[in-house]
Amino acid sequence: YTSYVWGPVGQRVQVILLDTRFERSAFLPTNEPGAPAKERYMPDYTHTEKQMLSPEQWKWLEKEIQVADVALRLVVSSIQLLAVGTGYECWQMLPHERERMQSLLETSTTTTMILSGDRHVGGFYRDGTLNEITASSWTHTWRLQENEQDEVDEYRLDDFVHDNNYGELEIDWSARRVIINLRRAESIGGGDAYSKSPGEVLQSQIYQLKTT
Repeated sequence: YTSYVWGPVGQRVQVILLDTRFERSAFLPTNEPGAPAKERYMPDYTHTEKQMLSPEQWKWLEKEIQVADVALRLVVSSIQLLAVGTGYECWQMLPHERERMQSLLETSTTTTMILSGDRHVGGFYRDGTLNEITASSWTHTWRLQENEQDEVDEYRLDDFVHDNNYGELEIDWSARRVIINLRRAESIGGGDAYSKSPGEVLQSQIYQLKTT
């Protein structure tokens, strides 16, 4: 885990990269393999001693969230934080750790967003004041089969993006806003090579930066 800060005063961006794997506790295996929201794992409400981050990483993160003079704070998690409709790897499998993370991020006095992946689909999420953008995958996005429906999730803002995709973040400093696009990853000739040109925008959201 590490963090970076770039930009001049008034336009500083902080990127926080979390380690959600190295010291993570084991998830609780599902008792209904393949069932909606319980495909592989299910939330563990009993073993509150389990951890997503080590105590050392939590202590470090608490300091990072308080870094001053930042206009935009991006918290990068390899797995989804806000999603609750999946039975695959996500923070919801350790509910007490998810709640702790949300509570910590809500103390941030600047615009804070969560960037995540891993799901092989793209989507936008919102829970209260927190926003999450999930972008994946470049090459192996999960496509709906006949009669299959998207998972139900109260925090997802729209349907999943089921095309190969990537996330794009634009900052309009004059308008004090952030535009996040999920763009199509354009394969060249249907092979493994991908175009360097921006693909079609599949979904987009605009966020206003907080004034400090």
